[in-house]
Parts: sequence; structure tokens; C-alpha cells
Amino acid sequence: MMAGFADEDEELWSSISLNSVVFENLPVEADGDGIANKLDVKDGEGTDGGVVTPRGSSPRKFSLTLGLWTAEHRRAFEAVLPLIGARAGKTRTQPVVVTYPALNMCGITRAWIERASIPKGDGKGIFELQLECVEALPPKPAAKKTANAAGAKGSGAVADGNRARPADLPVSLLRNDLIPPRVPNIEP
Repeated sequence: MMAGFADEDEELWSSISLNSVVFENLPVEADGDGIANKLDVKDGEGTDGGVVTPRGSSPRKFSLTLGLWTAEHRRAFEAVLPLIGARAGKTRTQPVVVTYPALNMCGITRAWIERASIPKGDGKGIFELQLECVEALPPKPAAKKTANAAGAKGSGAVADGNRARPADLPVSLLRNDLIPPRVPNIEP
């Protein structure tokens, strides 16, 4: 079980919620990808080095291990089953809202439950439940090319929010809050 940071309430790290179903006071472990970047790596023409082109991020895969040991935990698991497991001919599953500090720190707030184990008892009254998850990260539409100031197509500028940016800016500068505002050249 994750104990949490020294100055935080330990209960934060011993509870997790899936949609509105809360599992409290139980061992919780999260493991998997905190960051999952898509990188296009090409060898350089020389003997050393290469070119790395960022292509966005992939949905992150992670697992959750819950230790169920009270009747309340069993009832919570029974309540969450219809949310995560579709049966043949019934409604399709949907991603769930996940609230757990380790996941939320990494920006994971919604996930598909790909697989849930049958709770397995340890002989001491704790039943371990494994959830295999994939972050719910719908694709964003591709950026559109814009015309340059003269109106010619193919200027290499890419529409990004309210303003255009050069197509060759690094991905780390794609967020609008990181792009400095354009200031006209003012000569003294």
C-alpha cells in the first residue's frame, strides 16, 4: 500500500474512487506508465546520433491492485462491476472517472478498465483485485495548415488555438501558455 507523502493525509492514498463508487481504507497500488510519448526515432546518416520527432502522447496503460477485506469493499466492487464490465448483448462499457493521487498527479483522470481479475483470497481475509486499465485519451484533431501573410498556401504555419505558430517549433511549445505573444518590432 502506498503511504502517501509525509505532510499529506494518509487516507488519500488508502482510498480510490471509480466514478462515484468509493473504496475506502484499503491497500491500493498503482503501477504503469506515468508518461507515454510517441516518438519517431530515425537513425542519422552518419555513424552516431539520430533524429527524434515527437508525435504526441499515447494512452497510458496501468494496473491497480486493491485489497478488499470488508463487506463494504465487497459491496463497492459489486456496485462498480456494471460500470466496467459489459455483457454480451448489453450496453457497451464506458471509461470511468478515476480518483487516486498517484494517477491524478500524472494527469490520469479517466480510464477504460480492460480487465478485472476474480478477487483472490490470501487466506488471511484479504482479497486481491487486479484491474488492468488504459487511460481514456481521445485523439485530438490534427493541426491545420494556414496561409501566410501574403495568402499563399503552404507557409509552414500551423493553426494552434487563436494564433498561428511556425511548424518547426518543438512540441514542448505547442501549449498556448508557453508561446510568447507576438510583439511587433519597435525601433527607437
